[in-house]
Amino acid sequence: MVGDPGGQQKGKFMVASRSLCVSTVAGFALGWAGTAVAQDTPRWSEVDCAQSRLSTPPGLQCKASQNYAGGDSSTGSAGGTFRRWLASGRMNGAGVFYYLAEATSL
Repeated sequence: MVGDPGGQQKGKFMVASRSLCVSTVAGFALGWAGTAVAQDTPRWSEVDCAQSRLSTPPGLQCKASQNYAGGDSSTGSAGGTFRRWLASGRMNGAGVFYYLAEATSL
C-alpha cells in the first residue's frame, strides 16, 4: 500500500522475530546436546515385573535401565548414579504407564 510505512515496519519485525526464534531454538538444542554428552545414556532391558522396583498389576511389560552416572532433567542433573524402571501395557481398554527414577548412590 502506498504511504503505509507501518506495513514495512511490521514485515521487518516479523522477519526479526522469526530469526530470533530460530536462533533461540538452535541455541537450546546445541546447549542441551552438549550437556547430555557428558553423562551416561540409560540402556533399557526387559525384566520380569516380579523383579522390578514397581508394584504393578499383572499383565504389564516391565523394563529397567542399567545404573548410569550423571543425571537428567528429571533428577536436576545431580551427581551420583541412577536407575530407571518402567511398566506399561493395557488394562480394561486403557493404556497404563508406571515410571520410577531411582537414585542408587549420591
